[in-house]
Amino acid sequence: MFVSRIPRAVNCQRSVRLNSRRLQMLSVGILLAILGTACELEVTSFQWHNEFHTPSRNGADAEVPPWIVHAGPTKNFYLVSHEQTNYCTDPDTLIDVDAPYERPVSFSGDSNCRRKTHGAQVEFPNARGPLLGGRDPFFAQLYPKERYRPTWIHRRNYEGAYSGQIIGDGANARLVTFNHAENVNRKYGSRGTFQNSLTHVKRQECIEDWRTGETCWPSYAAFVSTSEIPFTGQTNWGRKGKWESRGPVVWPRNGYRRWDVQAGWVKTNDWPGLSGVYHPTSFVHDGFVYLYYIEEGVGVMVARSPLSEYGRPGTFHVWRRGHGFTEPALPAGFDVDRIDDFFHLPGPSNGTVILEPGVNRFAVAKLANSPLFLGVETHYSGQGEGMAVSLRYSIDLVNWSERKTVLESSSIQTFPALFSVPLNKTGETHNEVDLDDFYIVGVNFETRDVTTIHVSAKISP
Repeated sequence: MFVSRIPRAVNCQRSVRLNSRRLQMLSVGILLAILGTACELEVTSFQWHNEFHTPSRNGADAEVPPWIVHAGPTKNFYLVSHEQTNYCTDPDTLIDVDAPYERPVSFSGDSNCRRKTHGAQVEFPNARGPLLGGRDPFFAQLYPKERYRPTWIHRRNYEGAYSGQIIGDGANARLVTFNHAENVNRKYGSRGTFQNSLTHVKRQECIEDWRTGETCWPSYAAFVSTSEIPFTGQTNWGRKGKWESRGPVVWPRNGYRRWDVQAGWVKTNDWPGLSGVYHPTSFVHDGFVYLYYIEEGVGVMVARSPLSEYGRPGTFHVWRRGHGFTEPALPAGFDVDRIDDFFHLPGPSNGTVILEPGVNRFAVAKLANSPLFLGVETHYSGQGEGMAVSLRYSIDLVNWSERKTVLESSSIQTFPALFSVPLNKTGETHNEVDLDDFYIVGVNFETRDVTTIHVSAKISP
């Protein structure tokens, strides 16, 4: 456990009453001036602790922090993702208000977790067997036994739920998850190696093996997708029945691949790392679901869709400065059944970057009894070797204040709070928090320990 008290920051240069109606009428320049210089976000105290370990065997291992989708009177529902996504229930929340560092939630038994792995009735597949190849002559010749399933291309190797929302009421209620998905040359131990299905980078030349830490960035593509299941008594609140994968909902501005006369299909960028869009976090406000995600080499983007559309592909629009949410988030005519016909096409080219590159994840919550919103940003620090989690605030969900760092480490290996998200003081929701009493929840890169950071902050004056 670590306790720190932050010195008070300098007071606002001028007193500004943060009235949402007035600020929404101001120009972008004046608004940014108010957010950046007039009011100071102060972290008055914080306290962090490795809350619990999520075991990798016979349980729900956490690569990203557990996401609570519903807090009920006797049962709470969580998404817990690593190599597969688990949908778990537990009578407790992550936070015990009487003893916040003694919460016994472990997600460690099959009795309270429904695992989503490769199979007939599952939603989040891993490449445990051949999935793709066949339509492209290159793949058909090299891997003739692999079956072709176009709607699975974007989740060739992985599709993990990073956040989820219950949308609709009664018989129309559905649990919608927002997923990070991958397609890459990958080795799965004794099960063999599997070829990516976007580029002609052969698995014999480059392979990812999470057991050894090897990567294969030239073959790597990341996607942001959605899945859903009715959240009703008939499905036992999502614990039985079949999840539906809806496919990608946002797209990178340069597409995923380009044709090279010598190498065939290659990635559109030459960046030796992630490619595409990734690490999504959802937020519900004022009739819309907002989706914050990272576009490689570009920065943090935001798109939104009316709640009446249940977060389905083709309904999201990316924010564009001066135009609002008007830019379609997918290529024109996109059809997940023909997804490989679109990989070379650009996505929204005019979307506005809300935060610059170097972010691991960005998550948002409404501030209770306030017109403002809180942003929790996990990002690289120093010379790119360290990691930090910081806070920002906003009046409109697109223009954000400067960072106020809460916790920082010189190395990603020792950083305890990757993929951080906000959580309210009772552990019941990510959507709204009290600024003077809330939690940040993240994970340790190496141990998969779940870390809770108890934060008190204020905006002065």
